[in-house]
Amino acid sequence: MLIKITIVDALRSSLSPLKSLAQPLLVQITSILTKRCSDGLLPVRSIPTQFRAMSNKRTPSEPSHFVSTIFRPVRSFFGGDGTALKDEYLKTIGGEIFENVCQRLVVFFLKPLLSADNLPDISNI
Repeated sequence: MLIKITIVDALRSSLSPLKSLAQPLLVQITSILTKRCSDGLLPVRSIPTQFRAMSNKRTPSEPSHFVSTIFRPVRSFFGGDGTALKDEYLKTIGGEIFENVCQRLVVFFLKPLLSADNLPDISNI
């Protein structure tokens, strides 16, 4: 019995330095996946142009073709190389990526509205 405890303790002590690497790696994974998911937002920039070019300005009834591809990198990672991390980290990392991508989406929509051309001229006030 004493030998089993010693082996377990030896394994724990040898693996403990690796645990300190986990958090920086998770931050890198989140950063990389956020960047890849954000790249899927690039077609959003063309939505206003496409809408202005439409002759029949009807309300969209289905999502744009690129919407299903935005979070594909997360699904690919956790379905492939990151399968071992899925149970423990998918909810945390996925939630953070979702928030980051949503923030970037808001920036895409607000940037044109906040451009100098659309702001009132404050010199007349």
